[in-house]
Amino acid sequence: MRLSRRIALLAGVLGPWPALAQPEGRGQGNQGGNRGGGQGNQGNRGQGNQGGGPPGNRGNPGRGGGPRPNLGGSERSTIQLWLGGNPGFVAQPLPPGMRNRLAQGKPLPPGIARRQVPPDLLGRLPRYPGYDYVLIGTSLVLIELSTGFVSGILADAFLR
Repeated sequence: MRLSRRIALLAGVLGPWPALAQPEGRGQGNQGGNRGGGQGNQGNRGQGNQGGGPPGNRGNPGRGGGPRPNLGGSERSTIQLWLGGNPGFVAQPLPPGMRNRLAQGKPLPPGIARRQVPPDLLGRLPRYPGYDYVLIGTSLVLIELSTGFVSGILADAFLR
C-alpha cells in the first residue's frame, strides 16, 4: 500500500511537467514523424497579428469612424491625371537603402525626406480623418497622425 501511495504521489507531481515543457504555440509539432502518409501536425507557426497594421490598432478601423484607409488604383490614376496637367512637377526617388526602410505598419524612419503633397492634388484624393498624405521619394504615403505609423504606401505613384 505504501508503494502505490508513492507512485500516486509521484504521478501527481510529475503529471503536469510535460504540459509545462513548452509554452503554448511554441511546440515543434509532429515534424514528419507521421509514417502513415498524412501531413502530420506542423505545430503553431507563430501566426499572431497578421493585420498588417501596428499592434494595438486591431479591430479599430479608421479612428475617425470612417473607412480604413486603403491606397490603390483610384489614387494612382488620380495622380497620373494630375501629373499630366503638371508637367513641371518632378519627384526625386529615394536612395535604395532609404526606400527599403520605408514599410507599411511601421513608423517613418528617422531622417527620411518627405514633402507635402501639392494642395491641388490633395483636394482630389480621398480624405481619411486622422491620416495625412506625404510625398516620400516617388511614392505617396499615408501616415496615421496619432502614432506616426505608415498606414499605406502607393509605390512609384509619381513616376512618369
